[in-house]
Amino acid sequence: MEQPKANDKLYYFGANNFVYASNKSEVRNMFNENIQEKVQLLSKQLSNSVLSRVENNELEGKIKQLKNIKIEDLSLKRSKKNEELWSSILETSDYNNEQEDLVTALNYPSSGRIDGWTHMWQGQSGVNGSGSACGPATAAMILDYMHYRFDSNIRNVNTYGSQSAFINALRYYLGTQSWGTTYPMFAERLQQILNTDSNGWNVVRVNGPGGGGSATYMHDRFKDRIIAQRPPAVYWHTWSVFDDPMIETEYHWQMGFAYWRESGSDMIRVVEPAWQNTHVRNYNFNTQSPYFHLVIIGGAPS
Repeated sequence: MEQPKANDKLYYFGANNFVYASNKSEVRNMFNENIQEKVQLLSKQLSNSVLSRVENNELEGKIKQLKNIKIEDLSLKRSKKNEELWSSILETSDYNNEQEDLVTALNYPSSGRIDGWTHMWQGQSGVNGSGSACGPATAAMILDYMHYRFDSNIRNVNTYGSQSAFINALRYYLGTQSWGTTYPMFAERLQQILNTDSNGWNVVRVNGPGGGGSATYMHDRFKDRIIAQRPPAVYWHTWSVFDDPMIETEYHWQMGFAYWRESGSDMIRVVEPAWQNTHVRNYNFNTQSPYFHLVIIGGAPS
């Protein structure tokens, strides 16, 4: 990495995202140059490559996001005006053991998985704003599975007639915007949707180490939700403007459904709503946990 100059300061953007510069103006110039380079690179790839539809959609979505992002979006300043929002983002959620069917850490099996879910692709025909529909598509997969596994009163694809109509309805319910679905809103609205025609469900946010939480605690919560057959939502909260090779996925939602241990590493597996044909992705939990949080479901059957 390039060494800082004598008068440089460290400007931090979260996770491993930082630069050295002498002042804010220099940081802004570096930021804009990086954005332009990324847009040019992706645009060239888009025009010169023979891409599948899903790859084309992914590239177009990334280009659109890059063109709209501003350096102010990465500001870490905390003001009284945004006190409530910052409190919701920075707090580490407590997990209520009395309301949940937790499996104790000593009893976790070495591996676990959830079967019987239906993959839903955010880029399918009829989905509104497909480039930012990963949150609604992830919620749709979770709710559809919970409908068949636990309670037929939970709204699912059949309620709306098709996957695309269900994803579009959830886009509205989750407050999804052109840039995506926020972490607090996803959790709050998912609980409301679960209890619209059913009752007794609760939804909890579990921050990873990138949000002040514990990696061990988050890993335990991921495992006990898999064993309890309640798929957790995985939220990648980091945007790597300055190219952090450690971060495998950026600002994205997925559905977790398996975990295991391999060659000394803890692994997790998710359902990928951004891919049409390849439905799953694997991650090394140990290296990637600083970059995502969880939204998990508890409560109901009594």
